[in-house]
Amino acid sequence: MITRKELGYINNWPSRVPYPGETYCIKVMEKLKKCFELYNKDYLNRKYTIQFSNNEEIDFEILYMNICHMLGVDYKNLMKDIFTNYRSNILRIVDGTQIDSYTLLQTVVDNAEDIIEYDRQRMACMGLNYYKIGIKCDIFSKLADLSGFHYGCINFDKDTFARENPTLTFTPNATKYLYTPSDEVVSPYFMMGLKQDEHSMDVKYIVETLIACEDPYKFFAGQEVVIPTQILTDINGFLAKNSATPDEKIKLLREYQNIIHEYKIANGINIYGDYFSMLMSQKNQGQELVLK
Repeated sequence: MITRKELGYINNWPSRVPYPGETYCIKVMEKLKKCFELYNKDYLNRKYTIQFSNNEEIDFEILYMNICHMLGVDYKNLMKDIFTNYRSNILRIVDGTQIDSYTLLQTVVDNAEDIIEYDRQRMACMGLNYYKIGIKCDIFSKLADLSGFHYGCINFDKDTFARENPTLTFTPNATKYLYTPSDEVVSPYFMMGLKQDEHSMDVKYIVETLIACEDPYKFFAGQEVVIPTQILTDINGFLAKNSATPDEKIKLLREYQNIIHEYKIANGINIYGDYFSMLMSQKNQGQELVLK
């Protein structure tokens, strides 16, 4: 289980967090390896078209250039001059070689044992924040299989967030947050923030951030929420279409019902025609779902 102390270390430099011990480091690197393998197997070169319950449709992709950041490995930091010897001696990167973030992540995974031993000898986190990597990997694993129907989506408006949370400053630019229950106590929901790709000619969304949410109220209050109804997956030109069943839709709506009741927020669900028909059918069968 994730602790508040671990969450408190996420945004710190590796050198400013306590060394978690060799066993902890080994477990985190195992998580990182599994998530990297999962990405290469199920997400690399895979594109999604997601249709939501308000009839909105978005194109979404987890880019290879973003996976390093998503999993908590700080590319910009490790590529600084101060880490020249670290890159050469521990990561086996030839001095002066320019590599992209995906290749750096591959290198970290390949040299995990040497990284762990280097930190063990110094009893310090020299280049990696293990707490950050572990939590980011937990979030990625929980939100995996984006072709399924286990997540909802907040259509996030930053002005609404500022109005509902006047004492908080929020810097990410994501306009959509996919959310799913985490089964964690201190962070009950995991979220994946999506933003529009500024380099794309089309309106395409990419991942900006992964969040272990400690206070769901601040994300949900006043925001519109939608549910995925159909997902088209493009796997190297081969298309697979998946439509949500009535049971899957009801499960997602009940999850949102739990959220509005638990955190005392107004219902912000936006559902289109097929949902209305489905809910009316459920109502006629004596299975009314009340969102209020």
